[in-house]
Amino acid sequence: MTQESPDADGEKVVQHIAATSSPDATCLVGYFDIKPGLTFSFDKGRDGMVAAVKGTLLEERNISLGNSPGRELKIAAQPAAGQNLLIVARYYQVGDRVYVVQFIALKSSENTIAETSGRYFDSFQVTAAR
Repeated sequence: MTQESPDADGEKVVQHIAATSSPDATCLVGYFDIKPGLTFSFDKGRDGMVAAVKGTLLEERNISLGNSPGRELKIAAQPAAGQNLLIVARYYQVGDRVYVVQFIALKSSENTIAETSGRYFDSFQVTAAR
């Protein structure tokens, strides 16, 4: 799907998102392009995601995808349905594009989340346009 969302400065950004779900987890991948002259802030991205899910930031670390900078977040959230969720999200800035890769699962399956999400995140690659 494609949706418009405001960025940290209130500017509209077009996001492209794909998702798939199983009974155990939801996997999302999306991207948006940074407008010329603007800079993406990993801190503002983190704050926006935590606020959007009304969650609590549990962990955060800097990561990379090749030579591109990134950030990994682990967020606890409890949506209106009352289930406790664990969200692991990775942001990568590759040139003027930001990729967001998320793995969402019930907190009760926390023991298997690291292994399952690790395989999912390891499968994400950015290839050159042909």
